[in-house]
Amino acid sequence: MPPVDIQIVRPANGAMLSDGGPVALEAQVRSAGHPPLFVAWFTSLHAPPPAALALLEAGQLDPVVGAQLNWNQPQALALSASLGVGTHIISVSVKELAGNDAVTLQAVRHAGAAGGPADAPQPCVVTVLRADLAGTVASLSRGTATLEAVAPVLWDKPEYQAVNRVGFAWRLTPLGAPAGRRAILVEPAPGQLAFVPAEPGPPARPPLVRRSGPLSGIDLGQYQLELRVFALSGSQQHTATRAVTIVA
Repeated sequence: MPPVDIQIVRPANGAMLSDGGPVALEAQVRSAGHPPLFVAWFTSLHAPPPAALALLEAGQLDPVVGAQLNWNQPQALALSASLGVGTHIISVSVKELAGNDAVTLQAVRHAGAAGGPADAPQPCVVTVLRADLAGTVASLSRGTATLEAVAPVLWDKPEYQAVNRVGFAWRLTPLGAPAGRRAILVEPAPGQLAFVPAEPGPPARPPLVRRSGPLSGIDLGQYQLELRVFALSGSQQHTATRAVTIVA
């Protein structure tokens, strides 16, 4: 089988992506003499988008294709992907035949792959810092506050925590009168956060991390709640804010 020499150009292995936008994926085939190739991009944290999920549930889409980031762009060596928060293991594979059944795979003559975990020949482990306060209500009880943030879909899995490079923190800063109130920071260690799996709905709900407990040292009134999703090693971060009311 003539190997296809393929390399991931973007994103770079080890990248911390904190701009909040789509992520550019790009690979290059460095060998020659191959027929047109079908491309499959994967991430360890992928959840099929609604359009692909509907086709999967109707049995109209190959499950392997449905798990791809480029499920509707089968020959895309470059694409823009909406990756969720968390540390992703990115991989790309190519072959000259489109199917994924056993007969087709046995007939493949041109194939190659790149990316994978840190111990792979060409690893591609990248972290997306994306702050989203979905699920956090407009008022918080000072005695029993629940702080939430959209989380990596595999947050509760040991294999994910082994590669995780993301932390979550919430800061509450006074808004308006009365003056003299204090700001507080709530920054649990990753292992102190509860995980709430996604719900398909309707209405759909993303996976969440949750911190429940009292807000020590805070006063009542209007506050700005800032969620900071940050790199556990480094200065990169992404933030989101919401006005909330602290009640007794």
